[in-house]
Amino acid sequence: MNGTTWLIDSIHHIVDGDTIVVTRRRDMQLGDDMFGVVDLKPKSIRLVWVDTPERGDHPGYEDARDDLSLWMALSLSKGDVHVVCYESAGWDRLLGDLINSDGDSASQWLMTERGWPAYVKGK
Repeated sequence: MNGTTWLIDSIHHIVDGDTIVVTRRRDMQLGDDMFGVVDLKPKSIRLVWVDTPERGDHPGYEDARDDLSLWMALSLSKGDVHVVCYESAGWDRLLGDLINSDGDSASQWLMTERGWPAYVKGK
């Protein structure tokens, strides 16, 4: 799956363990000039590889949100975090994954280090 990589410019809200609302930024070249492209409004990113409980009255929801918050805090302490965006996930969300400066994936960390299951379409 090919995606487009953006720098996370700011984090607005960690919704649950697999959804985060961010403002993204990327540099683009047009002719000889470079331009910075920034979201005008925050984008909701649904982590494509992992499946955690949805927000609200679902067991484990707060644990999953705390796990994603921890990954973000650890990753930001080491440098920039990027989001690789793939396609629309419906409900005003984009499918993507978060990648830290070491090249580590939030989805993979949530599955291997925290035990959250992989997302299985239709399940």
